[in-house]
Amino acid sequence: MESTVVSTSSLPPDEFDRNVPRICGVCGDKATGFHFNAMTCEGCKGFFRRSMKRKASFTCPFNGSCTITKDNRRHCQACRLKRCVDIGMMKEFILTDEEVQRKKDLIQRRKDEEAQREAEREARRPRLTDEQSQVIATLVEAHHKTYDDSYSDFRMFRPPVREGPVTRSASRAASLHSLSDASSDSFSHSPGKSSTPRQLRFSMMWNCYLSWLKFNVYSKL
Repeated sequence: MESTVVSTSSLPPDEFDRNVPRICGVCGDKATGFHFNAMTCEGCKGFFRRSMKRKASFTCPFNGSCTITKDNRRHCQACRLKRCVDIGMMKEFILTDEEVQRKKDLIQRRKDEEAQREAEREARRPRLTDEQSQVIATLVEAHHKTYDDSYSDFRMFRPPVREGPVTRSASRAASLHSLSDASSDSFSHSPGKSSTPRQLRFSMMWNCYLSWLKFNVYSKL
């Protein structure tokens, strides 16, 4: 029975769509990149390398008809290796131990060179003199000694308004003013009073209001 896993060996690395999920061409697991000329996961990559280096020979108990998946890829090594070859994995791409070590040394050397360049850039950056550092420390210390941050806690504080004689009188005056308006409107619409001039009505209500206000204020003195 043929494996149902789609091969990705026909797609060269430079033409692979990065937006498409990478699937291992051997077992269908999540692939990590092109390994030995085929898109595979880390597990199948290591399996193929070990098998080729040991020149292993496997036998399938089911006549080579196993379907390799992520869950059963370790059950039949023969069909797994056959699937590796079918999707295009090549032993010629496997590095020898010496080549692997040289590659590791090259990577480490590049890291060391980059670290050295970063250290040189850091050394060339301008730095404060001892005198400048002392001046900054003195200014910061003076700021902490003279700055009172308690104002920020009370700047929104407003003392409560206490009701005194004048305040109560003003409140009552406002109430009386509202009452006078209502009374004036009522008076103007009452039967038999429509002939009273509006100015006269206003003067009468205003005198009443002033008299009440004076009495209320003077009574508190």
